This record gives sequence, structure tokens and C-alpha cells, in this order.
Amino acid sequence: MEYRWTADPDRLPELAADLVRAKVDIIVTAGPAGIRAAKQATKTIPIVFAASSQVVARGFVESLARPGGNVTGISFQGSRTRSFNYSRTPSPHWSAWATCTTPPPRPTV
Repeated sequence: MEYRWTADPDRLPELAADLVRAKVDIIVTAGPAGIRAAKQATKTIPIVFAASSQVVARGFVESLARPGGNVTGISFQGSRTRSFNYSRTPSPHWSAWATCTTPPPRPTV
């Protein structure tokens, strides 16, 4: 498993390109900047995002019903959550993949 992390969002395109050069089977990312960087880096490697909102408006997927391309994940639409499937058959050499998230901390007053 390859890991790339940065506190500087301006470095995300560089890190996504590095993952493409490493010929990974799948890219898992979160947040608009990470999704955008991964999508700009590859049109063929599957990209799975942990959670994001306004994925259609931001151009990450064509629609929630038919995401198209190589991007899929979980989209927050107001108070509703929508997950959608990758539109192509997964690669047969993937043994398994998973994502685990926790809800954000509740604000305290």
C-alpha cells in the first residue's frame, strides 16, 4: 500500500501524479482538493473518495445515478447521504479494499 499525505493542499497534484507513476491499482482520497488532484492525474485508475458534497456541481462525477468515468464514492446531499457504485467492473487482481470513517466531532457550546 502506498501512502501520500500533506498538510499543504497545493502539493496534492504532485502527490497524485506520484501515485499514478507508482502504477497503483486504486486511489482512495477525501475532500474536494484530493479528489480534484486525483481526477486530474488519471483517467484510468479508479478513484474512490471517502466523502464529499456537491460532487456533480464540482465536476467529479457526471451524475449521482451514473457517475461515469473513474470516480466514485459517498456524496453528502444536505442531510442525506448517497453512495454510488463505480461504473466499471473492478479489476480482478484486487484482493480487497475498504474505507472506514468516523463522524466529525460535534461542536460544543
